[in-house]
Amino acid sequence: MYKYFTLLALISSMACSQITNNEQIINNIQFQPNNHSNTTDQHIGQVLQTYQELIKGLSSRDTLYMRQAANQMIIITDSMQNIALTLDTNTQKIWVDGMGNINAEIQGLQFALTDNNFAEIQMSANMCALQILNLLAQIGYKEHQVYIFNTKNKQSDDGFTWFSFQKTSRDPFHSDNRKEVQAVEILQEMK
Repeated sequence: MYKYFTLLALISSMACSQITNNEQIINNIQFQPNNHSNTTDQHIGQVLQTYQELIKGLSSRDTLYMRQAANQMIIITDSMQNIALTLDTNTQKIWVDGMGNINAEIQGLQFALTDNNFAEIQMSANMCALQILNLLAQIGYKEHQVYIFNTKNKQSDDGFTWFSFQKTSRDPFHSDNRKEVQAVEILQEMK
């Protein structure tokens, strides 16, 4: 019995030490320009375009539109994982792992869409953005300036994160708020 209490205490202490500020999560992302490749910039474009469609569906709370964008993104990330890019082995591994992480988050989004649980849909869209931003930073994406946004939310201390190619954006997580918000960071400036 004592072993179970010890295990429970260990798990509780680990859970309490988790990062609770999305700004800290974003700040853990470091842009690595030394990994930049025009090849990865060109290939990631399809993922970024589909992500923008996903955010458009989130903003209008159109789950059918989001489901279609999620299905498309799964197809894209599946095929991108299998592309043999002419990169060094480390960057190739970053690419494959990053595409796999994005794919997993999108599959989680699909489950949330099936359950029609909007709080889970929002959290999954947030996690998808974080995975894409992490990959963009690791591969040193330079084709477009990527502006990062964060909004506070009652359900999550971390708030929600999304990104755009514009300096201002409407909050897709709170569609009733039509006010433009300013980006909190630029991906290419994260050190």
